[in-house]
Amino acid sequence: MRSAVKIILIPVILAILSQSVLAEQKNEADQPWERFVFNFGGFITTLSSSVRVGTFVGLDVDIENALGLDDSMSVFRADALYRFGKTRRHRLDFSWAAYHRSGNTTTQQEIPTNPPIPAGTGIETKFDYDIIQLKYSYSFFQDDRMDLGIGLGLYGMPIEIEVRNSNTKEQFLSEDFIAPLPVFALRGDFLIIPKLYFKLSIDTFYIEIDKFTGDITDARLALEYNIWEHLGVGLAYDSFDASVKAEEGTDWPGIDFIGRIGVEYSGLMLYAKLYF
Repeated sequence: MRSAVKIILIPVILAILSQSVLAEQKNEADQPWERFVFNFGGFITTLSSSVRVGTFVGLDVDIENALGLDDSMSVFRADALYRFGKTRRHRLDFSWAAYHRSGNTTTQQEIPTNPPIPAGTGIETKFDYDIIQLKYSYSFFQDDRMDLGIGLGLYGMPIEIEVRNSNTKEQFLSEDFIAPLPVFALRGDFLIIPKLYFKLSIDTFYIEIDKFTGDITDARLALEYNIWEHLGVGLAYDSFDASVKAEEGTDWPGIDFIGRIGVEYSGLMLYAKLYF
C-alpha cells in the first residue's frame, strides 16, 4: 500500500506544482480559509499492532490476538491549525490522540519468546502510545474554492509496553521510549458549496539509515460544515500505518531498544469545529 501511495503521489505533486504559476495573490478579505481552527471529538478505530523487542527478539507477536488487547476502541482526538500571512498561505497543523490499552488473558499456546511463555500462563499487558503531529505547509495554489499545500512535519510516538505474569508479576517485557519520524505532507481543502468543505491530507516517509528503519503513512479524508459563525461539525476517516525497527548499535534519536514495533489503525472521527 505504501508503495502504491508513493507512486501515485509523485505524478500528482508534479502535476499540481505545474499549475502553481496560475495562483493569484488574494487579499485577506477575499479568503474563505479560516485563520484558526480547533477540532475536538471522538475517534472510533480498529487497531492492529505487532512487537518484537527485548525477550521477544526473533518473533513478531500480534498484540491483540496473543496478549489479549482489544482490537477496537474509542479515543479523544484534538486537531488545530493556524494560517498566517496576508494571504494565509503559510499553515501550521497540530494533532494529538492517545491510544491506551490494557488487557488480561491466558495463553492458549506457548509463545516462543526467550525464555518461552508456556501455554496456560496468565498474562497482563499494557500497551500505551500517543500520536503527536506537528506540520508546516505552504499553499502553492490558492483561490476562493481550492487551497493546495505541501510541507514537512514530525510525528512523535511515546510508546510504553509492559507484559507480565498476572500471578507472579514476573515481567516478560518492559519498554518505554519515544519514536520520532519526519514526514512529507500533501494537503488539499476544497469549498464545495458555501459552508461545506471537503479536506484531504497524506503524510508519508520512509527512512533506512545504518541500523534503523522507519516508515509511516497517514491518510485522512474529511467533510466539514460550518453551521453557524465560528462553529461547525465534521466527519473524517483516518488510516494510519507506522513501524520502527532498530538493531543493536542504532543511534536514531529517542530509540533505545532492539527490535521492531508496528502500529496500524483506521477509523471514523465525529468532531466539533471552532473557527475564526
